[in-house]
Amino acid sequence: LINENDPVNGNPWGIKFMTMFHMSNDSHLFHTRDELEADGWTLNGNVFERSLDGVITRMLPLYQGMMATTYNHRSADVVKSATATKRQNQPRYLTESELRDRGRVVQPMYWVNERDLPPQLPDWLLGFSNISSPTNERSMVAYALPKVAVGHSIPLVLARRGGLALLAVLNSFALDYALRQKLGGVNLTYNYVQQLPIPTPDQLWLPAAWNRDSPVINWLRERAALLSYAARDLSAVGKEAGLMQPCAFDPVGRSMIRAEIDAAVFHLFGVGRAEVDHIMETFPIVKRKDEAAFGSYRTKDLILEVYDAMQASMDSGQPYLSAFELEQP
Repeated sequence: LINENDPVNGNPWGIKFMTMFHMSNDSHLFHTRDELEADGWTLNGNVFERSLDGVITRMLPLYQGMMATTYNHRSADVVKSATATKRQNQPRYLTESELRDRGRVVQPMYWVNERDLPPQLPDWLLGFSNISSPTNERSMVAYALPKVAVGHSIPLVLARRGGLALLAVLNSFALDYALRQKLGGVNLTYNYVQQLPIPTPDQLWLPAAWNRDSPVINWLRERAALLSYAARDLSAVGKEAGLMQPCAFDPVGRSMIRAEIDAAVFHLFGVGRAEVDHIMETFPIVKRKDEAAFGSYRTKDLILEVYDAMQASMDSGQPYLSAFELEQP
């Protein structure tokens, strides 16, 4: 991703890393719901607002790592546990029914005044969870966020261009497999991330081998946007990808889109079919959960199915045709 030994061409994505707010050092900037409501603020979605002399001031939600997961910035509300003696702030995961509600937003534990955010932030943020573990399904968990306050458990990757395509590569099994060869502990730091094998934007601007009419970067951007833009508060992602409305949160359709991204990145990296099979077997938790839910390793089966279809398109010269379509109102 970044070659520090090449100051001229070593950062083709124009990456800047950022941690926005430290949960201890910046705690004086954090406000609770009770404090804000007692002071006359009104909650609109998950943003508190107050008008002073005709000027609207906003308190933005403070996102923590437990609130988001892969391609989903609405994984969980943060609630205070009545029984926990340590780590009292706990996630309350949204149900599938709640995720299908395009207006549903997650509720944090804290809010931060909009004026305390760093200046010149992009319209949406690319973040990842900085804590990993051998017991996790995946090592890299990346997602798009609205322009909100973000705690240090979500490091941010600010790219000069192509952020959605970068998000797609970061969340691929091929990238995750490479990361697992490097990651020595549970802390996923920038030092690991900048060493990861990532195609350059110029490489991704080449036509997709499975669809010569579309550059790879556009093909990946469209799919990352379809997965990310499932709620109205992330409209900046939809705008970038030309989507007028949020997409339906359909687990089956989302699985197909993710399989397409994974198969495409395997092809980009030149990984053969037998190697894809082997790599997918190194994710035992994904396999175990699939077998419990579907009776087979569905994730691997879908990726191999799409991989084969793409290879057939590459051999024949005919464009690969997607087998999915997510509902848009």
